[in-house]
Amino acid sequence: MLSAAADRAVKRLEEEAHSSDPDDWAWKRFNELEMLHPIGREGILKKLLSKSGQAQAGTLFSPRAASHRHGPSERFVANLGDWDKSILLIPAGQSGQPGSEHYTDQFYYWFDGKPIYEPFSDAAEAKVKKHLLTLKPAN
Repeated sequence: MLSAAADRAVKRLEEEAHSSDPDDWAWKRFNELEMLHPIGREGILKKLLSKSGQAQAGTLFSPRAASHRHGPSERFVANLGDWDKSILLIPAGQSGQPGSEHYTDQFYYWFDGKPIYEPFSDAAEAKVKKHLLTLKPAN
């Protein structure tokens, strides 16, 4: 029974990977991320607005809890000893505006689990600030 189950598993892996080479059976090949924008599900808009086809590690039951269309919406690690060394990552980027350089500027950090340290103190923020947007109420 165990041999038959193993044979069936190997056959299924060969079919899904389109290869009989076990090196082609890495889990991340079967668990590609599909982060689709509501209007970017197909064609050129998919290429411009969505992140798809990204081979990823993890399962719903592992430290990197992720599936084809599900994953952490944010990662935040608070460093209580030094708040300026806290980590904050979001899946896409700082801007929701397609075409902006910040539309997906955090994606690969989030995807690869690399840290972006978030400044909390005024001094730390002043060191890394690149832009300032001031919003004023209309008269």
